[in-house]
This record gives sequence, C-alpha cells and structure tokens, in this order.
Amino acid sequence: MAINYTKEDLLRVSNMASDLKESIILGGVLPYMDITYDGGPLIPLTDKRPWHYVDVYESLGIDRNAEYRFLEIGNRWCGALWGWRIYLPNSKIYGLDIDPETQKFSNNNPDIGVKVYEGDQTNTQLLKQIHKEAGGLDVIVDDGGHTMTQINTTFQTLWPLLNDGGVYIIEDLQCCYWPNHEGGLKEPNSSIELIKSLFDNIHACYYKSENKIKSARAKHKISHEPSNYFDKSVSSVHVYDSIAVIYKNIKPTLVPTSLEGNFTQEVHLSQEICEQSNMNLFLKPEEKNHYKKLFNNAVNSFPKK
Repeated sequence: MAINYTKEDLLRVSNMASDLKESIILGGVLPYMDITYDGGPLIPLTDKRPWHYVDVYESLGIDRNAEYRFLEIGNRWCGALWGWRIYLPNSKIYGLDIDPETQKFSNNNPDIGVKVYEGDQTNTQLLKQIHKEAGGLDVIVDDGGHTMTQINTTFQTLWPLLNDGGVYIIEDLQCCYWPNHEGGLKEPNSSIELIKSLFDNIHACYYKSENKIKSARAKHKISHEPSNYFDKSVSSVHVYDSIAVIYKNIKPTLVPTSLEGNFTQEVHLSQEICEQSNMNLFLKPEEKNHYKKLFNNAVNSFPKK
C-alpha cells in the first residue's frame, strides 16, 4: 500500500506527544492517514489497560531520538505498536502476531511506519528471520500469547540475539500463575521461575569456580559447572506487578562487582595489602586518590582538637 505521509509528518506528530501515553493516544493518526480497509480508514486500538506498564516504560531511560530496532510480539490491533512509532520516530518498528487480521494495521514500512510479521512466537526460525531482516534488535517486548511455552521459547531464542546493551520486557506475568496458561505457583516450567533463575545467573561469579577471584565464604559450595551465556549477559532484572524488565550487558569473564571487604578500607589500606587481597582490581589509581582526598578533606573540615 502507498505511504501517504512523510518522515516530516511523523516527526511533527511525534513532537506533539510529550510522553508515551500521549504517543499511544496519537498512535492512530498516521495509520488513519495511510491505511484504508474496505474503503474506509482503519484506526488501530490498544488493549494496554494497565497504565502502570507505561509508567514502567517511561522509567527505562529510553532515548526518544535514538535509532533503535524495536520488536513487539503480540500486536492485535497495533495501537501500542503505532504508539511506539510516534514515541520513537527515528527507530525501526517491527511487530509479530499470529492473527492474520493484524496485517490490516501494518503498512510494512518499519522506517516511518510499522512492519508486522505473521506467525507463532514459538517458531524459532521466524524469530531468527525477524532478527536478521531487522539487522539486530535493541528492544524486545513480549506481549504475545502469554503461555509458559511461548514466553520461555521466545526469551531463550531472542535473548542471545538481542544487541549488547539492549532491554527485554515481558508483560502480563500474572499469567504465570494460571493453569490454563501452563502456569501455577512454583511450577517448574513457569516463566516466573525462569526469571527467578536469572538472579542466579547475575551472581554466578560468586559461586562458580571459573571466577578467578575466589569467594572465601562460598568455598565449600563452589560449583564447577561452566558458565553459560546468561551468566555473562544478564546485568539486571527489574520486576514489577505483572511485568519484568531484563537488561543485557555482555562481559567476557565472570568478575564480581561486589567485594568481600569494606569499600572504605579498600581506599585506605596500603598498596601492599590491596595487592595481596586483589582489591586493586576494582579501583583505578585516580579513583583511589580521589577517594583518599575526599575522605581527608572531610576529616580536615573539623576543628583540630
């Protein structure tokens, strides 16, 4: 179908939206101008009733002017997808939905519109195809079918493909407690249990023998299991009511960021002690000097006794 608006039109409408909520409200403007169905305009809608999701998204620090490659799984009437189009005018916007009717709301132009793929999110070859054709992915939102098989398969397939520094969001996690979605409290296959396991991945450097800096406190429970991709790529997990945000930061080796020691002591101990305790691995010389000076300035600010 023909594109009836320009990049300048997109930027103008985007500038009218001060936040993501207003972007979703304005999400119907561009397709209204561009997409017709059975002779009349087609206006996308969204079923994102919980506005706290939007509050979570706006807390992520997403740069509206950046050029992300954005994928939302589960688009239905594409209202949220077109909202993201308005919110991120310089990004490429992709969708995936199993319902053929969703194609009505796509103009197949990810640069100034949206491109929606048709298919099942458990089709791993399709997921890899989308990643390849998009040229990589920076932001992934799973708002798909919400069964445990769908959530887990999609995450395990796309997480390794997500760009370093990317973010992966899973919506509607309340479904993890519903038997008709293959869930249930503490069910082994529940996606909530998968998300909990990421906490162990983040802390693998404290209990896996591969870490060169051994934990004295964990020495009797050290695991000789080799590190995996998730150990070296999951940097943080933020969980809210029914939504999880997972950040990616690839590191080449297992290195802890927390010490078995006192930070203030690290600054003030002698060079020899620091070297023996490996503490110098965590403070650059200029940092050490800065903190020493800061501490001494605070001490010297008091009257002399």
